[in-house]
Amino acid sequence: MSFSSEVKSEISHSLPEKECCLSAELSGFSKAAGSIHLLGKGELRLSLRTEYPVVARHIRSLAKEITGASPSVNVIEGSGVGRPGKRRVYELSVENDLVTAEGFIGGEAQDPSLMGKCCRKSYLKGLFLGAGSITDPDKAYHFELVFQTAGSAAMARRLVNSFTDLHAGICSRQGKWVVYLKAAEQIKDVLGIMDAHRQLLAFEDCRMMKSVRGEANRLSNFDNANLDRTMSAAESQLSDIHRISCGPGLDSLSVKLKEIALLRLEDNEASLSEIASMTKPEVSKAAAAARFKKLSEIASLIVDF
Repeated sequence: MSFSSEVKSEISHSLPEKECCLSAELSGFSKAAGSIHLLGKGELRLSLRTEYPVVARHIRSLAKEITGASPSVNVIEGSGVGRPGKRRVYELSVENDLVTAEGFIGGEAQDPSLMGKCCRKSYLKGLFLGAGSITDPDKAYHFELVFQTAGSAAMARRLVNSFTDLHAGICSRQGKWVVYLKAAEQIKDVLGIMDAHRQLLAFEDCRMMKSVRGEANRLSNFDNANLDRTMSAAESQLSDIHRISCGPGLDSLSVKLKEIALLRLEDNEASLSEIASMTKPEVSKAAAAARFKKLSEIASLIVDF
């Protein structure tokens, strides 16, 4: 099961406690995945579609709580939303005086960003159940709501941004409009707002593991780079020492320079710090580097015949 499916399943296992929030959540779902049909004589029918059976049961329960009657359910085989022929779709039909022409259920339609906080949270849940997805956090950080019209997307963006520290973007993609978040911290906040607390913890665990793996890779790359530099420096130092050895000879060097030259010949993989610690008396890393620099200068003055 995908991460989005897990989030939708968790959201769908509880109903809002307040009547206003019941209406807000169902209205959000209606905005995202509903269509209004005129039946004549001023009567309206609201059709709601989802590919998720757990969401269908949840929406059916919401509608029953609000209208007092269970909506009819029609299963359409092989008509996945946006993916014809892939998956079955569950279509719920709501016929009630509480259905407005704007698809709002249980009251007068209004901009959801102007609702009270509890209803804004419920409306966002409905939008996500009908048009939302969250990428598996092990792969990337991405939350989105997809709409058919720019107006619906703009409304959803206002709603998302009405919550503290959320800054949703909006773009068009393949003829549709997408409201999105890409910051991990903001996606975590959205999961909390939608009361998907188990998936929030799973998201945080995954995020922490990615951070640990990233730090381990960074340290490994750092160690490899240090090793490469050490080996390159050792090769250069050995070349200088061999040049001197084949020329005037190591006995021509001062005691200190001869000592460090012999230490390098004994261990061609030791780091500069390790070479410095082998000298007697022990010298600093900077002093050892200065001695190797002096050897390099001497080697550069030797003329090949």
